[in-house]
Amino acid sequence: MNENNLNVFIDFGSSKIRLGVYSKESKKNVFISERDCISDFGLKNFDIKNSNEVIKDLIKSAEKNVDKHIKNINLMIDTPDMFSIDISIKKISDSNKHSKNDVILLLNEAKSLIQKNYFNKKIIHMIVKKFIFDDKEFFKIPDTEINYTSLIIELKFICFADYIWKNLEDSFNNNYLKIDNIYCSSYIRSNNYNSLFSDFSKKVILDIGYRKSAITVFQDSRIYTLIYYR
Repeated sequence: MNENNLNVFIDFGSSKIRLGVYSKESKKNVFISERDCISDFGLKNFDIKNSNEVIKDLIKSAEKNVDKHIKNINLMIDTPDMFSIDISIKKISDSNKHSKNDVILLLNEAKSLIQKNYFNKKIIHMIVKKFIFDDKEFFKIPDTEINYTSLIIELKFICFADYIWKNLEDSFNNNYLKIDNIYCSSYIRSNNYNSLFSDFSKKVILDIGYRKSAITVFQDSRIYTLIYYR
């Protein structure tokens, strides 16, 4: 099986590490396994020294089952210091006409603003909540041309300590693995549960984790708010 046709996910929990291999074409799981492993993702007591052998064992089992060498993975993790930031950013139009480039530039500006003010944090997710062209709301970038005088984008960022990210990156490099993407586990799980209850307009999902819990509220299948508790 071609590695390019596979998505490999590692859900790195504080008491278990789970690995799943999925086909990009069929979206079905090819291999799933898990191992017990105690880790501490706290800034003061960060400790993942027991994870190297566990991850190595999981990768070897997966490679044997899919008959392919695994080099790239997607990492899912929650840390006690993970937090969310809500911001709105505004642009006054000179041309009075919407272009996708306007939106992309404003999104990049918002990301740069977060990185500048939280320079020791790693951005995990940048979630667009809505676009407001004057008084018209959109939940995705409009395909049609819009005349407007102001554009406001409401966003949510999920971040955690850059120190933790660098240690995770080094740890996986030691196992000859490259992290292609990193995701917040509780946010991904909440999105998955949200899709299972499409008949309800408002959903409140509580994810209870070790030293941190998250409440995610969805309105009309879109994220409305996300609150972390420690």
